[in-house]
Amino acid sequence: MSLYFSKLIFGPRILWDVDQTRGSEVGIPIRDSSGSPNGNVVIWFRVSVKNDKRRPATRVRGYLTDLRRWEPSSHRYVKIGFCDTIPLVWSYGSTQPLDIPFGVTQFLDAVSMSIDVSGKVLVGPELCISPVPVAYQDLPATPGKYVLRILIQADDFIAEDAGLLFDWSSDTANPRFGVRAFRSFHGDFS
Repeated sequence: MSLYFSKLIFGPRILWDVDQTRGSEVGIPIRDSSGSPNGNVVIWFRVSVKNDKRRPATRVRGYLTDLRRWEPSSHRYVKIGFCDTIPLVWSYGSTQPLDIPFGVTQFLDAVSMSIDVSGKVLVGPELCISPVPVAYQDLPATPGKYVLRILIQADDFIAEDAGLLFDWSSDTANPRFGVRAFRSFHGDFS
């Protein structure tokens, strides 16, 4: 058996998901200088990454590989910005690879935004990539539906193609934003 197939069979298995009830949307209150919450919240929208095999997944990284916006007139996702592969930030604030033991879930931050008590967007939404290229600095600041294509790599050879659909409206009376898994990169995505 070749080394590649041996690693594939006995190596880790990376599972990913986007589920708002299981940590894919996390809001943290912003505190003023006295340490009291000021009513504003920073929200991170993220992809969960879990190792589902007994062997630890090593050197796990996440990369943003494509960003597209839904265009209602053409009924398809249209590429915006440029398509460069850029490291995503882990939920603890680093783009450095990490090891994930069996059964442990980590999160890749994809988009963040700050909102006030009424739901008005104060900052963002912004991509959680490092470094942020100039072409991506204002994306996805325009309300709409966006698909982020993410490559998750472990052990320098196992790769999973993940997708996060980020949808938001700037309606101040009834603000709406959320994420869900996007699993089909065919059809209207091509």
